[in-house]
Amino acid sequence: MKTNLIMREILVMGLMSWVGLTGVRGGEEEGFGSLFNGKDLTGWDGRPGLWAVNEGAIRGETTATNRAPGNTFLIWRGGILKDFDLRLSYRILTGNNSGVQYRSRDEGGWVVKGYQGEVVNQLGKTGFLYDEGRRGWLTDVGDFMEISGDGKMEVVGVVGNQRAMGGVPYHVDKGWNSYRIVCRGNFVEQYVNGYPTVELIDKQVDGDGEKSLKASRLSGVLALQIHGGGAMTVDFKEIRLKNYGDKFGVARRIFNGVDLGGWKGEVGKWSVGAMEEGTDTGRRTKTVGVLGVMRCVGGGEGGMIFSEALGENYDFQFQRRRGGEMKTGGDGAIKMVMGWESGEVEVRGGKVVRYRLNGEKSEEKAPVVGGVITLGSGAAVEYRNLVVIPIE
Repeated sequence: MKTNLIMREILVMGLMSWVGLTGVRGGEEEGFGSLFNGKDLTGWDGRPGLWAVNEGAIRGETTATNRAPGNTFLIWRGGILKDFDLRLSYRILTGNNSGVQYRSRDEGGWVVKGYQGEVVNQLGKTGFLYDEGRRGWLTDVGDFMEISGDGKMEVVGVVGNQRAMGGVPYHVDKGWNSYRIVCRGNFVEQYVNGYPTVELIDKQVDGDGEKSLKASRLSGVLALQIHGGGAMTVDFKEIRLKNYGDKFGVARRIFNGVDLGGWKGEVGKWSVGAMEEGTDTGRRTKTVGVLGVMRCVGGGEGGMIFSEALGENYDFQFQRRRGGEMKTGGDGAIKMVMGWESGEVEVRGGKVVRYRLNGEKSEEKAPVVGGVITLGSGAAVEYRNLVVIPIE
């Protein structure tokens, strides 16, 4: 009965306009605070002699005569991160790779273990997701990965074609680059210069709890890396954080990449097709089967389809490509790759309170009505990477 009422509400309200919350262009939304004062290392803790402030930036530097004893980290002592949006700028001037550690465990002696956003002067590598001191290499640039409870790693989608991003390019060697890392529950995203590089749903569990070297990390410290080995120089600045606290639940995909199971409505006007791009780059992780997208041919009749009821409070995230658009770049805070736009809808009490498209406030109708995802179009459209994260 409740499902029938929701479906009726969708049909009545399908053409309503929705109002999103206003944000500042470039992704500088309200609620961000600075973690670095630009003058000294107040609030940060690292091995003496390796970290300093140079021209308003945190500098990590080793030389032939002043080497690091293995990987070492500058740890932010301002608190433990759970759900958050982190923004910063980085550049590597010389030497080895570096990284941004988050939700990591402090092992003492300026060593941490946990998620790391890779920092390196190499297209196709900077922006990948590593698990320092634990599971190692996790998610390649361009991949959407899901790790099951027993640790099985599967590439279940594409967030950005690696070859197209390299053609932009999405990273500037030895120059300043922006990094964005977002964690909501067990859902992790990374962006370099606005280009989406990684999405991960991490479900792995382990009986060792906090001491586990295998389980997903839902909280931990923030840190910056100097890599062991040869001499290197890395800089970080403009480190800003929006801390959501303990807000989000367990993320899940609502499109399986294979069929339209779980969707209702005019499903006959939709199909599931193989991804036309993004699956031909080399991967260190395993792709199972064909990566699919949801397609509607359009033609003016809409083809409205509806998800199951998803509750009262959640974030819905998706990628969408309209009319075969293949542009890479764009003006949004989040960049398109081969025409794929990035959308995010926040639902509270079953109503849309925020809708962003490519990181900016959108005046479009949000694809959610009555707490149910609604997809339809009068023109050709494709969807992929549909994720729901409950808000607790």
